[in-house]
Amino acid sequence: MRILAPLPLFLLLAACTAQTSSPGDGGVTLGTSTTGKNGKLQFAYVSSQCDLGCALDRPVVQGAMITIQASGADSTVPYTMAVAPTSLGMVTTTETCTCSSSNGNGGSGRTVGVTQTCNAGETRSCVVSGDVQTAGAGTASIEVLDASGDVVDSAPFTIAPADRIDQSVTIANQPATAASDGSYAAHVGDPIEIHSVVYSGDQKMVFTKHGLDPSYSDTEVVASDPNVTLGATDTEYAVAKAPGDASVTMTAVGAKATVVLHVSQ
Repeated sequence: MRILAPLPLFLLLAACTAQTSSPGDGGVTLGTSTTGKNGKLQFAYVSSQCDLGCALDRPVVQGAMITIQASGADSTVPYTMAVAPTSLGMVTTTETCTCSSSNGNGGSGRTVGVTQTCNAGETRSCVVSGDVQTAGAGTASIEVLDASGDVVDSAPFTIAPADRIDQSVTIANQPATAASDGSYAAHVGDPIEIHSVVYSGDQKMVFTKHGLDPSYSDTEVVASDPNVTLGATDTEYAVAKAPGDASVTMTAVGAKATVVLHVSQ
């Protein structure tokens, strides 16, 4: 429910080679990838907050799951990922390979198995993807290990509680403005989207899943939209069901924000 599907591998690889930033650059550079400590791999977050992948220079919401992809590895070697220290998170690894080709009219790519070879004229490339379920707060390292358990490359990333959540609201597919009392007006049947931007200090945070938990004060008036099965995880999709007043609260570890809605016929 409301999970943003990752990009096709060959598109993500193109994005990650377009611009890079190093962990020591400081600040939020919003590049597409981070060069690993050993200079061998490029690391990128994959989330609703950065559809084309972004560098590991934004903090991850504590308690959330974040997908981190590493590209540039030897496509003939199986890899796994790990988080150090393990007290800050656990990771589930997936390795995906693509055979791609290009001509004067553009390029194409197809996903293949890790042990599958490409056709003549195609280039094989692989991305190692880790779904990191974060736990504690602090500076962690995402590590890519070969079959012998040796670290091929790694990159640091930060896990932190949220300081605040900024929200914008769309009602009936139009940007909505709050009334003087802070509430938003909707009519029965209106679709409602609540987009949340989570901050640690002045830095925008990232998460793939579980970064924000919604709660509804009165689901007879406003409830989760059952027709939305695919969407951005930083947006709550709701629908106005009956006249009345209701609120939707989005909660992250460390912060929460509430949208109050007045629904009329």
